[in-house]
Amino acid sequence: MARPAPKSKARRPSLKDPEWWTSIAVDLLDFKPASLAKNLSKLLKTDRPDIEKTLTRLYTDTFAACLRQWETDTTAATKAPKPTAKAFDLGAFHPHFPMRHPFFSDLLNRARQHMVKTSGNEATGQQIEDHIRFEFGRFFNLTRMANSQTYAAANAYIDLIRSGYDTPEGQVIAHTNTVLNALAHDPLPIDPDLTLWDLYVTPTARYWDTGTLDKANAQEAETVEYLIASLLKTLGNSTAPIIIHGQPGHGKSSSVRMLTHAIVTQERRTRAPQRTQVLFYEFKELGRLDRNELQILAERTPFLRDVNFFHGQRTVLILDGMDERQITDGSDIALKEFVRHLFTLADHRNRRDDTRLNLVFTGHSQFVRHVQSAFSTAYHLYEIQNFTSGQIESWLQKYCVLKQVSPALTAKDFEAKHLNDLISQPILLTITAMMLVDAQGQALLNNLSAESEGAISRGVIYRTIITWTYLKKWQHHPSREALPDESAYTHFLRMIAFVLFREGQESVKTSTLIEALKANNELYDLEVIRNKDDETIKDLCCHVAVSFFFKGLEDNVFAFIHKSIKDYLTVEAWFVLLQDITGTFDARRLDRSCEAMAGDLYFLFGHQAIVLEDHLEFLEDLIAVRKDEARRLFAPLTALFKAVQNHQYLLKHGGAQGPNPVLTEVNLLTSLLHLLTMILHGYSDEEQQVIFPDGYPKFFDESDDFHRFISLLQTTGIDRFYNERFDFRHFDFSDANLAGADLGDVNLAGANLQGANLRLANLQWADLEGADLEGADLEGANLQDAYLEGANLRLANLLQAYLAGANLQGAELDEDVQLPEGIGDTMSIDRTNSGKTQLITPDDLKQRLEWMAQIQSFGRRLADRQVRLGDLILEGREELEERA
Repeated sequence: MARPAPKSKARRPSLKDPEWWTSIAVDLLDFKPASLAKNLSKLLKTDRPDIEKTLTRLYTDTFAACLRQWETDTTAATKAPKPTAKAFDLGAFHPHFPMRHPFFSDLLNRARQHMVKTSGNEATGQQIEDHIRFEFGRFFNLTRMANSQTYAAANAYIDLIRSGYDTPEGQVIAHTNTVLNALAHDPLPIDPDLTLWDLYVTPTARYWDTGTLDKANAQEAETVEYLIASLLKTLGNSTAPIIIHGQPGHGKSSSVRMLTHAIVTQERRTRAPQRTQVLFYEFKELGRLDRNELQILAERTPFLRDVNFFHGQRTVLILDGMDERQITDGSDIALKEFVRHLFTLADHRNRRDDTRLNLVFTGHSQFVRHVQSAFSTAYHLYEIQNFTSGQIESWLQKYCVLKQVSPALTAKDFEAKHLNDLISQPILLTITAMMLVDAQGQALLNNLSAESEGAISRGVIYRTIITWTYLKKWQHHPSREALPDESAYTHFLRMIAFVLFREGQESVKTSTLIEALKANNELYDLEVIRNKDDETIKDLCCHVAVSFFFKGLEDNVFAFIHKSIKDYLTVEAWFVLLQDITGTFDARRLDRSCEAMAGDLYFLFGHQAIVLEDHLEFLEDLIAVRKDEARRLFAPLTALFKAVQNHQYLLKHGGAQGPNPVLTEVNLLTSLLHLLTMILHGYSDEEQQVIFPDGYPKFFDESDDFHRFISLLQTTGIDRFYNERFDFRHFDFSDANLAGADLGDVNLAGANLQGANLRLANLQWADLEGADLEGADLEGANLQDAYLEGANLRLANLLQAYLAGANLQGAELDEDVQLPEGIGDTMSIDRTNSGKTQLITPDDLKQRLEWMAQIQSFGRRLADRQVRLGDLILEGREELEERA
């Protein structure tokens, strides 16, 4: 197997790339107005030797200050490397990015080599490099300001250059340069030896233009071989917003960063008469979204004061990671309103002849579909696809040259480890490549492939990555005794992930994290922080962060390098906490057991619910691997789910989870039902027969319970029930009162619906394959395009039921049943493009939002009243459904 060759690090190889700008070195935008250029020339003419000398000393002294912070038993490691005799290159110096200078790289490489040589440990060299990169920027400014006389010449030069960026135009350029600098010079958190520009390979995508109304139809899409080239073309030809979506780890964020470089490089190459203003934001950094959109953006870019900023300019405004938003009210209403207002802002600005404002959004595929009602004008849609075999080989070629891997890795090396289904995602390709060229990582993958009969799942590979990180980094860390084994190390990571989940955030300040861990440690059971002061816990958090895949430490913030890593650890945290919470459950003392569990389960899921697109795959993997442990959760969670349906504990426990008790109840109910259905479908038919003697699982005991559940969900968000995508296969809904219920596109395959009241219910696109609908009342029901193959419809009332496009092949029907003209029992449909077809008009949407605001206000008033929430909703069901 391939191993890194013991050679010095090489720069990016000159490889053939499908898009020329991805091979052109990233260069920062220069901004030197005539007055600044004149003053610089005058200063350098008289003081150049002093400036070079004092900048050299400033770098060396800053480096020494960073090393003094480094706590180690090796005293030699605290000695800063001596500077070379080579003159300081002023042309390569940028006051905003001091670590970009080659002199810093030289000091860093020699310090790392010295540490590895004296300690005999490669991991220690990596740790000191991480520490210096983390501290250097802060110490650079502290050192030069604390000793202003010593560095007088350097300070004069730095202050003069910075003055050029004080104008709005200069501030925009400085903002864009931050993105470009990170692209070209910031080490990848996942592999500090590389940068994004080093490894980027342009993905392919599907593309729907503004004229395509049905953007869920793959047949309407155009295949785009080179994403960046297509984006540049679209930006040049249209002012309509651009939406880029894809699965986790597909390179959405990387692509919009490379797009920034492509825009700047293309304009520099063509000598465009007007420079495009490129503004880049991450949703997770925007804070609360329930405010004016320009006020929100101005907090990150103060030069954007009002709409006049855009007038007479060409601007590309990139907002990355819609699914990584900060949740402030437990829903996505604020985010949708923020996006809708930006669409309106761009539309109005683009009506001016002298102005061009392009919006570019990215997000997880399922989440983008969830919020698409906020896209209030025509838009372009790109869906990033998996890496092709050619793109994988191109990426591996770059990686192996840069990392000096010989012999080079190929796709066959991954296939031999059953990893071929994972490496089409760039993030997993990167991590598994790192493991394959490492002895410990390779051994772990060998064990996995030996134990696996087929392809390895994402959940299993993430579990292995955590083990590898523990062995590779934490075991060699000076603070490793604080978390002495893998179990303690992993548990600490899980609880950090859970805090982020519960806060509804992708990043958290260190102080907030420490406060949350201490406040709830009775549940978290982190022995390592018990009776410890904040400073001790902070040190431990920082040490763990350096050893794992975290970023943001330079800003005193914790964030996983990729959302999928946080999501996997969150799922593991739920599983461990659920085992602890349900450990004392006693079916003989049902009420007492449920009361004992309720408080902790409201804490677990009342504030934030399981998100299907983020957590489902990992939950299924974990339940499959730990099947016996998962099954022990089934009885206690079922008992609590039924109790929560009747809102027995809402007044006691729900108020602590947020201002809206309705939302709290819905979050807990939906999370419990997802867990129960996933555990249930892991049982064989024979095992289900033992648990449910009647042959069908029944979670809704009374005839109105399921309708009450649906109505409750709909009060917290438009199409909340539909978006949850519950799996009701083989459920028992016999005799249920579901008149008028919206069950469109719901999976009810094999369900028992005998005698159910489904009058006027919406079952469009519902999967009813093999369902038992004997004696069900379907009068006036909408069964358009429903999948009824093999269903039992004997004695069912189909009077005035709408069956256009329904698949009734093999369905059991009464001999004298009267079907609408053109509908036969052998008719079939194409189900590859299922989904709701009814469009929501702006007036409908406005009415729904007004209604939801009233419901939320109603929920807040409930906090101080003794009421049975489900009964109130059921009593007003007709009005609620009519308005929803």
